[in-house]
This record gives sequence, structure tokens and C-alpha cells, in this order.
Amino acid sequence: MTKKGLLITMHYVDNYGSVLQTYASQCIIRKLGYDCDVLDYVRTNNTLAYEAKEAYSRYRKMSRIFAFPPISALLVVRFVLKKLKRKSIFDLFRKRYIKLTRRYNSYNSLLENCPKADLYIVGSDQVWNHVYNGGFLPEYFLKFAPKNSTKIALSSSIGIDSLSESELKQFKDYLQDFSFVSVREKSAAEQLSKAGVLQPFFTLDPTLLLSAEEWKKSLEIDDSVEKYVFVYQLNHSEEMVSFAHKLATENGCKLYVVASHKIKKRDGLKRLILPSVRQFVELIAKARYIVTDSFHGTAFCVNFSKGFFVFYPPRYSTRLESILSLTKTTHRHVESENWRDIKPINYEEVRNIISEEREKFFKAIKENLQPVS
Repeated sequence: MTKKGLLITMHYVDNYGSVLQTYASQCIIRKLGYDCDVLDYVRTNNTLAYEAKEAYSRYRKMSRIFAFPPISALLVVRFVLKKLKRKSIFDLFRKRYIKLTRRYNSYNSLLENCPKADLYIVGSDQVWNHVYNGGFLPEYFLKFAPKNSTKIALSSSIGIDSLSESELKQFKDYLQDFSFVSVREKSAAEQLSKAGVLQPFFTLDPTLLLSAEEWKKSLEIDDSVEKYVFVYQLNHSEEMVSFAHKLATENGCKLYVVASHKIKKRDGLKRLILPSVRQFVELIAKARYIVTDSFHGTAFCVNFSKGFFVFYPPRYSTRLESILSLTKTTHRHVESENWRDIKPINYEEVRNIISEEREKFFKAIKENLQPVS
């Protein structure tokens, strides 16, 4: 009889990295011999109703014109429609590829009616970034699971370079009953180790624990390469787009940009509005070059052996620094206009590193789990 795994992560966030790491995590748990369900847990402050209420409050405070209730209401309607359009793109992927439980909206509801499982998993994404999450949330430390349950952390992210003594103590207290703790930042592994957390294991993001071949097979993507530069931008930066435009122009390529904000018009630039999740992965897989400030954008570039250039975001760049350091590609971080002198990537070396890290992860996690019958 197949054993049951229950995964909690930030699957509900409507961006490409969140849903793709959720899918990859689900696949990894299945590789370990467990039928994996993803806990459909969405915090109250992440629901559309809450966001609409917050938007209405912001609009009322912006100016006298926006403070007029009918105008504020119209702006909220526009806000909600845009959110619903975006949500529909990611819901299609979640519905097809991710096996969800029933919906839970509060930690108390999890405590009262926790789904039964043989293995409880938290990860990956920034589940332990207490600044981003507004505190240490017990649900992301599996505190809802029954006593004596088997708990593991799968490539969880802290996303913060330095933790205080009190913060480290909190981590130690919350993780003391875990059977296996893996994190996707070296700095996180080092800090947790100093705090006395059970042998924190530095590993790859789940999207890298699946091979490029596995991704292409599951999403039905072929191996062709097309003549375009692809920009995936999470933070507004005209510098990044200008860089990509020069790169495209000098290499005779088209320029495709995926960004949530408006982009200044340029010759040959095409802004892609909300491509499907599969199309997003395909855009990376088939690009001649990629320019990004995204961790998961970079992870897929590395996995697919692509020529890429990275711009660090204003906040939470630790994850990017970690993956570039691990794969010996720190030179792909753009710091100046000398990009033409940046040396190529030795992908034979990169693939060997990734392959070795995958093997180490699966060996370590299997050693810390009871054999599945």
C-alpha cells in the first residue's frame, strides 16, 4: 500500500516560480515512494477579498479624487479583474498538474482537522522568511501535524543573510522534531547548524532536483532553439531591459519581455502578457539568451544549459548568489557594461555539479526516512 505524503508550501502565489516549485516538490515526494497531496492552505491575508479590501483602503488615502467612494470602488473593480485574469493562468496549471486537498484558510482549521499522512513536508519557496511572512508562522513548521509524525523540510528558504540569536533560537525550537532539514541557501545551512538544528542539509531548489529532460517530457517541450532574447523581470529596471535590448540587437535576435509593469517601447521589443506556465518554461528552454532578476528564472536557465545574465534584485538576492556560487557561474551577474567580456559558461562542469547535488540529496533524504513498503 502506497504511503501518503502531505506538502505545505506557497503554491497559491500567482507567479511562475511558486507553482513550478510546488509541482517539482510533488514529483520529488512521489520519487521517494509517497503519494503526495499539496495542502491547499491559503492564509486569510492572501485571499482576493483581503487584497481588494486593502486596495480600497489605499486608494481612499491616495488623493481627494480617489477618496470619492464611487471612484475608489471602480479602481478596486479594475484591480480585482486584473487579479482574476492573472489567477486564471496559474489556476489552469494547478488544476492540471498539482493534486490539492480541500481548502484551509487558517492555522486553527489545520489544527482541528489535519489531513492524515505518513510524511509531512514543508518547502520550498520562502516559507521560513519571517520578514516576508510577517513572523514565524507555525504552519510552515508543521506544528499542525499530529504528535510523533515524521516531518521533513524540502529545500526550504529563509532568504535572509543574517539571523539574530533570538531568531536562531526560534528556528531551533521549531525544528527540533524534524527528521530531515534541507535548505536551499548555504548561508541558511550554516546559520541553522550554528544554532544546533539537526544537520541542516544544503541542497538544490526542487526545480533543479528534476532534470531538464524530466521537465521537457512532463510539459511536452522539444529541444529546438529560436533566435530571441528572453527577459523575465520581477522588479522594474530599465537598465535590465536596455541591457537585453543591446544583447538582442548585437546578436540579431528578437526581444521578448515578461514583466508585470509597463515597459518603455523599443524597436524589436515585444511584451508578453501572462504567458501560460508551460509557455513560460518553453520560452526559457528555447531562448538564445535569457536576462533575469528571478531566482527560478535563473534555476531553469542553469537546468536547461542556457546562456543567461543575472541582475540582482533590491531585496532577497541571497538565493541567487547561492545558486550562482554553487554552479560556478557568478560571472554571469551583470555589474557593469563589460558584459561582452563575460566568459562563457562551462556547462559540462555545471551539469556535473547539479547531478552530484541531486545524488547527494536523494541519498541523504532516503537515509533519514523509514523505508517505504
